[in-house]
Amino acid sequence: MRVSTEAMMAMLRQPRDTDTPGGRLFRARGALNLSLADLAERLAVSPETLSDWERDRSEPEGDMLARLAGLLGVTPRWLIAGIAEPSGVILSPAAVQGLLDELASAKALHAQTGKAIEALETSLRRVLKGI
Repeated sequence: MRVSTEAMMAMLRQPRDTDTPGGRLFRARGALNLSLADLAERLAVSPETLSDWERDRSEPEGDMLARLAGLLGVTPRWLIAGIAEPSGVILSPAAVQGLLDELASAKALHAQTGKAIEALETSLRRVLKGI
């Protein structure tokens, strides 16, 4: 398979995490405050197997890699090669909806604040005219 120069340059420009796969796994697990035993249980593997992955003695493959990445909220590509996706974050549809709801709430509060400021300005102008 041949890769075009443009495609190769785009791949080289992507941000990379220079840690090892095991180091990235360790950091991602730590970021979620998961113990080795907790994550191993969720994956239905032994803590020793997970420890081997974190120490780069072996690597998860196939479906296990996908399950592991999903549980950690990262992509398999980042976990194995350290290549971040453009956003660097994977959000579930529920998380996206939660953010959209928060944005709508913030917009509504912003509109209310604008109206309160306008009312205050009007009151201040009336007071100043009377002085």
